[in-house]
Amino acid sequence: LGLYMPKTSSRAITSPAGTADTMEVLAPVTFPMERIRSIVKSVGACLVWGGGLSIAPADDKIIRLSRPLAMEPNDKMLVSIMAKKVAMGVDYLVIDMPIGVTAKVATRKVSNLLESKFLFLGHKFGMKVKVVKTLAREPIGRGVGPALEARDVLRVLQQKELKPQDLEDKSCYLAGELLELKGHCRKGEGERVARKQLVNGAAWKKMQQIIEAQGGKPNIDSEVVATGAFHYEIHAHTSGRVVSINNKSMNEVCMNLGAPREKLAGIHLHIRWNQSVQKGDKLYTLYAPSQSRLDLGLSANERAEIVSLA
Repeated sequence: LGLYMPKTSSRAITSPAGTADTMEVLAPVTFPMERIRSIVKSVGACLVWGGGLSIAPADDKIIRLSRPLAMEPNDKMLVSIMAKKVAMGVDYLVIDMPIGVTAKVATRKVSNLLESKFLFLGHKFGMKVKVVKTLAREPIGRGVGPALEARDVLRVLQQKELKPQDLEDKSCYLAGELLELKGHCRKGEGERVARKQLVNGAAWKKMQQIIEAQGGKPNIDSEVVATGAFHYEIHAHTSGRVVSINNKSMNEVCMNLGAPREKLAGIHLHIRWNQSVQKGDKLYTLYAPSQSRLDLGLSANERAEIVSLA
């Protein structure tokens, strides 16, 4: 739609996959600044790792300390995001802030405080910022982990039958918020404009251009990115309704499976919050790059309750 989107992101610190980890399944994400300028000039966008650019060197050092501790305080997360956006010259920014008991932001009170800080910093650096807060009872999409999340993204972009509808809906909504913030369209029209680009194939065509510009294979199919993984299905021991999906427990199991370093590691959810299940139904499937990693994940899964039924 003519907007320039220089997207930098961190690798995962406390989650099974950061945006850079997921994009790396499809194309390289580490480039010098001149190459990034060339990519953005050529196709209008990039999806790259910000940690190799020294655009926010203090943040890079803090991340190196945070990752082994699997700890990311809210203020550190805020500064990390905004430092990279300021350094990349971003003028319009939409922040997606999921709120939930097992999410990074646990309460509405904390989210309101974080929102005020995002808006303050945005104003300080002449950036228009919109914070979108949503209730996070479960992950968006079915996959958790680099390859499985990339598969979800491609299924939406390629409009496959197995596409996760919640991921499509949220993506169109967030894209619409950004279009309206930029003034590209009238208020209330953004989501419709964004969805049109998805349905008519323009979004997938643009993503193919980005993948190719970054050195990936532009014709990659959604169903090949997770092939070759060892997997194991977890079934319901009783019948009931899904009353909670624990993100923190899922993160722990995924990290034992090898995520985010191992791209094939992760979990695919077969159920959704508030869904009724029968004894023996599939709840989720564990994916790993090797049998030994799968065994570690299964051991962690025995200790962690990911899905609760009532």
